[in-house]
Amino acid sequence: MKHKDRNSAAAALTCLLALVTLPAHLLASERGNPSKLAQQDSIEVVGHLALNGASISAIATSTHWRHNFLELNDDAHKTLTVVDVTDPAHPGLVRKLTVPSGVAEPIVEAMVGNTGLVGDSGRMEPVAPKSLSIVDFSDPSHPVTQRRFENVTALKHLPGGLICLVDSAGLWILKEHSAPDKALEAAYGNYLLYGLH
Repeated sequence: MKHKDRNSAAAALTCLLALVTLPAHLLASERGNPSKLAQQDSIEVVGHLALNGASISAIATSTHWRHNFLELNDDAHKTLTVVDVTDPAHPGLVRKLTVPSGVAEPIVEAMVGNTGLVGDSGRMEPVAPKSLSIVDFSDPSHPVTQRRFENVTALKHLPGGLICLVDSAGLWILKEHSAPDKALEAAYGNYLLYGLH
């Protein structure tokens, strides 16, 4: 390679690197204003299923034939309500099961199709209902309550940023949405394309 060609290649690479790293420098000015990035973070309701008078005290999870299920323990009525949450936006009631008479406070440890490992939780008192709120802290000095759930008796975090809770209105499925990290995405892109750190 001739000296002139090497200089041209080096100049082209320098220009390309400047263009690739430009978004990261522009993003740095946005970092000074956290509300611009934080507004994209959210927790939102994506699904709901009425449970018609059930008194749910615990939530268990299982997977069977590529379907994701919740088993909702109703201590008061001695039942397990099975809900298909494969599509979180459209939870579906699968069936209601009666717990064997020898189990005082049922809790599902594992479930595979029609067979379950059901234990006795050993609780002596009913679960005390509590309130939960979705709060936006984008402006730390002025937090905003976006949604409130009263009389929550069961709560479960699921993979994929899903949160299931049961209150007096039934089962709610919430989804966590994280704002993209533009600087991290740019750095990862540089690493993949050019091996730059």
